Amino acid sequence: MFESPVYLWGLLAASIPWLLPILNRKTPKQVDWAAVRLLEAAIRKTRLQNRTHDFLLIVCRSAIIACVALAFAKPVWNFSPVPLSSENSLRVLLIGDGEPAFYLRHALEASGFSTTVVSSTDADKAVWPNVQVVICADVPSPPNRLKKFHGGTVVFWGGQTDADAWNTRFFDDSVLATSTQPEPGARLTLHDLGQPIVAPFRNEPSAGLLTLPVWRYHPFWMVKSVPILSLDGDPILATDEFHGKRRVFFTTAPDSRCSAMPVWPSFLPLLETSVRWAATPVPQPLKLAHGMIVAAVLLLIAELYLRKKF
Repeated sequence: MFESPVYLWGLLAASIPWLLPILNRKTPKQVDWAAVRLLEAAIRKTRLQNRTHDFLLIVCRSAIIACVALAFAKPVWNFSPVPLSSENSLRVLLIGDGEPAFYLRHALEASGFSTTVVSSTDADKAVWPNVQVVICADVPSPPNRLKKFHGGTVVFWGGQTDADAWNTRFFDDSVLATSTQPEPGARLTLHDLGQPIVAPFRNEPSAGLLTLPVWRYHPFWMVKSVPILSLDGDPILATDEFHGKRRVFFTTAPDSRCSAMPVWPSFLPLLETSVRWAATPVPQPLKLAHGMIVAAVLLLIAELYLRKKF
């Protein structure tokens, strides 16, 4: 993968060192000279050495041009996706109050996660333990430390959520709107069964995943986020990766005023896979542009050495 693939056209210039000797080749004129036979033995000894030297010089020059072109193209090596975290007891910080926090706490404990609960009003004052995932359960405004938190994030937005506060203090390129009611007859749609969060439902995509009654939700416009589950085009479940961290967004909450999520058959397994996905580290791509520059410099040194030695 290349960030600027247009510069790959520069690889064509790597053929120039091979074409120049061909274009400059001239047919030698034969001159009769009595002493030429005396030189034939010396010529045979040095011919192979000269050809090897010229070949190595051409290879070095072509490789230098290719490395420079690749450096401008900015190659990137993407590692294979990391599987979901299989750690038995993930450390989770749950921020919230009321019904959403109550239901989420019991669901997290049922999944075997080590859960610490903090009130939304005390989130900025409390000492955050060494946790891997932070869950916000219908928190009016995001804690100050949430955006810079080094781990994963799972967010549920509900009736207490202040959309303007989240847009101002948490998002850079997404917009969260105030809560609204779905249109009559609105239906849930699943976008990608290959996504690890919904992968357990791959063989049974309708096993409770598309039957969630939603009464209120927050419309959510995303730039880099990926919708997983939507309600007539509006995301109900979405994910994104931000500065090496994974984030999961539920635009409705486990609250009797918003949805039937607490009694939803898919709630517990979906919450568990969401937390595990958020806790899984994001594989960072390896950028190779600097390596191409170093290789070009080393090849240039080798080319100068060959020219000096021979």
